[in-house]
Amino acid sequence: MDGSPAAPDRVSQPYPGREILPSSAEGAEGAEGALVPAGRWFRPVDPETVTAGELGVLLAASGVAALAVSGLAMAHLSRFTLVTAGLGALGLLAVLAGLARLTGPRPRIVWDLPGLLLLGAAGLLALWMFLPGFHYAAGDRDPGGYMMTGAMISRHGAVTITDPLLTAHLPVQYTSPGALFAGVWVSDPAAGAVTPQFYHLWPALLAVSFSVHGFAGMANTDPLIGVLAVLVAVALARRLGGVVAAGTAGLLLSLHMMEVWQAKYPTAEILTQLLFLAALLGLAISAQTRWRWPALVAGIMVSVGWLARADGLLLVLLAIGGLATLHVLRRLDARGWWFAGGLAAVLPYAAYQAYGPAGLYTRLNKVPGLPTVLAAVGVCVVGAVVLRPLLGRLARRVGEITGSDRWQRWLGGGVVAVCVGLFGLGLVRPAFGIDLIMYGKRQIRSFDEQSLYRLSWFFTWPGLLLVLAGVAFVALRRWRPDSWLLVGTTLAFLPLYAWHARNSPYLMWWGRRYVSTVVPGMVLLMALALAGLWALRGRFRLPARATAGALTAFLTVVYLHQSLPVRQHDEWGGSYFVSRDIAALAGDARGVFLWEPASYCCAAPQSLLASPLWLVQDQLSVLLPGKQDAVPRYVSAYVAHFTDQPVFLVYEKGEPPAIPGIRATPVREFAGMLPRWDESSIYRPAHQITLPYHFTVYRVTRSG
Repeated sequence: MDGSPAAPDRVSQPYPGREILPSSAEGAEGAEGALVPAGRWFRPVDPETVTAGELGVLLAASGVAALAVSGLAMAHLSRFTLVTAGLGALGLLAVLAGLARLTGPRPRIVWDLPGLLLLGAAGLLALWMFLPGFHYAAGDRDPGGYMMTGAMISRHGAVTITDPLLTAHLPVQYTSPGALFAGVWVSDPAAGAVTPQFYHLWPALLAVSFSVHGFAGMANTDPLIGVLAVLVAVALARRLGGVVAAGTAGLLLSLHMMEVWQAKYPTAEILTQLLFLAALLGLAISAQTRWRWPALVAGIMVSVGWLARADGLLLVLLAIGGLATLHVLRRLDARGWWFAGGLAAVLPYAAYQAYGPAGLYTRLNKVPGLPTVLAAVGVCVVGAVVLRPLLGRLARRVGEITGSDRWQRWLGGGVVAVCVGLFGLGLVRPAFGIDLIMYGKRQIRSFDEQSLYRLSWFFTWPGLLLVLAGVAFVALRRWRPDSWLLVGTTLAFLPLYAWHARNSPYLMWWGRRYVSTVVPGMVLLMALALAGLWALRGRFRLPARATAGALTAFLTVVYLHQSLPVRQHDEWGGSYFVSRDIAALAGDARGVFLWEPASYCCAAPQSLLASPLWLVQDQLSVLLPGKQDAVPRYVSAYVAHFTDQPVFLVYEKGEPPAIPGIRATPVREFAGMLPRWDESSIYRPAHQITLPYHFTVYRVTRSG
């Protein structure tokens, strides 16, 4: 965002677009200048224009963000409904549209037929790969927690609800201290208040989907968000590298196994990826066209990313540090201030959620506390104000260096050398020994020393080398700020997560950390490298194009081979129908289900079905005590309290113990198989497994 005087009029490159709307800053002559020959399809986007495809996907991403933020705000106010969330989103979009009139001249908007065709093709491929989403109605892990919270917000209108079992002062067995079930935390035992874990932007968006189309709507929200993320990536690649880059980016991202898995897996990573890519696209458009409104949108997207995930704070701090640096170097113009305005507009709300309703989750994930974050922001702001007048000579020198082709080549070569060095370090890192982490109360391998090798399982070694080539493509050519935004963010997060993922070492779980920022960044760099090969001229033209074609074909075959089994898989598919059938045993009443505690880890019926029965199916569900001698009094208390509601016992093995004055009558036996993807720390999981469930539901009544 150069603060230097405006560049002289440039001659527009031949561009295969037809003008839709004339620029608000130009007259008829400028409009006629946008009418260009339609045969030069491989040209990049004219930097004087915005394409219909770019504007469309940026507006769509803004709509998703507005709907999610509006839904979350309504849920925090205990006023969530489909109507309130929708009206709030419309209000936010109206404000955003109004601000577009205040952000300076708008560039010409053109159709860009090649870009639209690529967006259509990539969208169809992504739809085919991502839909349907996993029908994940199990309470064992984060995806089930998000789905349950979405249904809960839709039904109760709030992030925090009251558990009638706690307010009735009945004995309630917790699955762990402070948690009724996995991820279902008791925030105020005296008031019976329950607040599920996580940041709640993604569940708020799922709540909108549940309100529209029930559980199936929630299951297919993530795939549709994933399709939009692919479209934004295609639009970004089209602007940065032309048609070849856009086509390969859409192809490879749609087929990449980590992307396909996460686009079907109902967690917040794909939503965060969409926000990240939309921010990059907004900044790229603003950098080229000097239009300030996309920079405003980009700042908003970065802040909303912190509402979605705790590690979104990293991108926020990176953005603030970047703005401070540009200010010191006298390179921050009006576009940068509009970006800062968008960033600041949502930051207070993001901080409120992180250190208020989701404060416990923030602390458990070892996110820096609010004083630390405020101190870091303060250092950036004060440092920028103090250092700017002191470093005027340095700013001028930096301007001379960054404007010099010679210095750009030297500095770019240094960046490439550092990346090659880090790549080499990743190769030899296992020789330094294994890495360990604390998992609960025990120490296990983190496999962090294997990070590069694990990434190669999904990207392939030629793919990783293409990432390096993509960095070289940006660093060794004449510098463009929009391309460096992609390189800078990717190089900021890739080494960080490769050094220590701070995540479960099991695959596919481990890959989640990379999906929001690193996976799309790496794929876009690969696409730029392939486009660079395709664009070579002279005697290298045919060999380069043959190499680019062969690499694209190789990656397509490998990625498709890896992802097709995932496309056909449905994680815990059928679990929703099992819990629905259990709920049906209560008829029109709200049943009370008491579950035998699980005797083994992770896939026991109690772990999978007890909490969804409550939060998705709207029954009352609670665990039985682990000590058998405590069960009779526990059950009797529930039967005595719920005289007008059916009470059930759920036992996986054996029969309920004899309880004086209580009759237990079996009403239905459930047995079957549920699909789950294989898990491993030492190889890439490539197939699904099936796990059995078998339990019996008993109706309990007074015998006297």
